[in-house]
Amino acid sequence: MDDASNKAIPRWPWFVFLARAMGCLLCNSLSHLFACHSKRWNVFFWRLDYAGISLMIVCSFFAPIYYAFSCNPYSRYLYLTSISLLGILVIITLLAPALSTPRFLSFRASLFLAMGFSGVIPAAHVVVLFWGHPHMVLALRYELVMGVLYAVEASFYMSRTPERWKPGAFDIVGHSHQIFHAFVVSGALVHSAATLLVMDWRRGLPNCFIRKFLEIHADLNENFGEMLWRDNKYATIEDALNALWLETVSIIYHLASLNNLMYTYRLSK
Repeated sequence: MDDASNKAIPRWPWFVFLARAMGCLLCNSLSHLFACHSKRWNVFFWRLDYAGISLMIVCSFFAPIYYAFSCNPYSRYLYLTSISLLGILVIITLLAPALSTPRFLSFRASLFLAMGFSGVIPAAHVVVLFWGHPHMVLALRYELVMGVLYAVEASFYMSRTPERWKPGAFDIVGHSHQIFHAFVVSGALVHSAATLLVMDWRRGLPNCFIRKFLEIHADLNENFGEMLWRDNKYATIEDALNALWLETVSIIYHLASLNNLMYTYRLSK
């Protein structure tokens, strides 16, 4: 691929995900390191940890949604705004000191799962739009694997397995929280692979304006060709004039579509 096509793909959504993933792990490391200082700092750092997890989930949506719906600005704005608002509400909820206690452990895990599985709606939309594209199908399979990893992670987190079976035996190695973090990192790596696939697919496409114009042009030519094949008679001047008239209508429609696409393209910039 040429350099021009590479420069046409914004990189900031990918960097947002990477920065937030590293920030989430940093918050978690600080929480494990300093939460034992005192009761007051314990509450503060665990709330910080929950906020970091929420932000990571939100930011993980940015790159795939941005690239998958790069030519559908209204859908892109709708999905990104929705997950951002949901993330803000979850963070506000989790910052309440009362919800940081072990009593609400299952509730916190359920909130994280709800945020993660809210991606089913844009994923279904992607399936409808790009079912015939191998890169997108493979990326969706990766995202499905990520969802399974996060669901298994949450089950360990909520059930306190395996230490519930033999208390004290897994305090150093094999604790559910360690298993939880192993699945978190695995899910993030799988999501990174899916995002890179979507970026590579998007990089190989023409820009949105040219792509949409070519699609409309192909559809019109196909319909026009079917009409001529179905009629299949040019014996009279009237038939020739009808064909000329239809071609004129096709050109006018092209021009109107071109004007509409230019407006849409300006909105997507």
